[in-house]
Amino acid sequence: MAQHSGWYDDPFDPALLRYWDGVLWTDRTTPKVLPTAQPPMTGPGGPAAGQVAASGSPTQGATQAGPPPGYLPPAPYGQQGGYGAQGGYGQPYGQQGGYGPQAPYGQQMPQWQGGPWARTGPVAPDGTPLAAWWQRLLARIIDSIVTSTLAVVLAWPWVSDLWTQFKGVMTWVTANPGASQSAIDARVQDFAQQVAGEVVPWVLIALGVQLAYEVIFLIVAGATPGKFLLGIRVRPMDRPGPPNLVGALRRQVIWVAMTAFGLVPFIGGLGSIVVLLDYLWLLWDGRRQCLHDKVADTVVVKNV
Repeated sequence: MAQHSGWYDDPFDPALLRYWDGVLWTDRTTPKVLPTAQPPMTGPGGPAAGQVAASGSPTQGATQAGPPPGYLPPAPYGQQGGYGAQGGYGQPYGQQGGYGPQAPYGQQMPQWQGGPWARTGPVAPDGTPLAAWWQRLLARIIDSIVTSTLAVVLAWPWVSDLWTQFKGVMTWVTANPGASQSAIDARVQDFAQQVAGEVVPWVLIALGVQLAYEVIFLIVAGATPGKFLLGIRVRPMDRPGPPNLVGALRRQVIWVAMTAFGLVPFIGGLGSIVVLLDYLWLLWDGRRQCLHDKVADTVVVKNV
């Protein structure tokens, strides 16, 4: 009768156990005397407690329940056994064993997650690199040119009248070189009153253009045209994606307040100082945030 597959005394070497697959002897062997000094265990499928093989033939071994203790079955073809899994021909093509994660074939590990090309510098909570100060500065200059041009076009009636008034004053001063100081002061004071009436509409239009420009582009795309050109974008601190309407509006609070504050006579210059401090803040901030970023809980990151 056919003997069940299992471990039996090796008929070729009495110091070994050899595996019988139910039809033939295999080339799988293990020492009969185990390091644990337990009795040799043989039989179909492996040893059972207190049972020992009585003969070296496959038909005379005692029936057992499993392989001997300490036996490590051969690894699947193409893989290598040992301490810990190691890559080999059996691994999916393009992957490699070793310490730490490996990128799939044809892809590169994100550089801020490690490796010889690891990025340095501040990053967002999810590891996205933050924009450099010079990127934000150039983006702001580009956006300012765009918004200023739009504001001048929309406020052209007031801008044109203001320019006409200014040329009138300069023409009068040139035509009256011997005018008294009191006459010049009166002329300048009259011009200042006219300017006040022209500047307020112009400033309000510029404020509306700036607010609409920033908010619409941020909630739709997460970046203004200037930021697009510099490869950066605005996102909330705790998640990727564009800020919502509330977040986009909160980023403009300081600028809008200080612009309105600038219309107040004598103390309007303080608003310019606050705006300047707002933009300079990122130079020493650990998260490269301006003050308006902190108000809105946003960061400016690189497009990666």
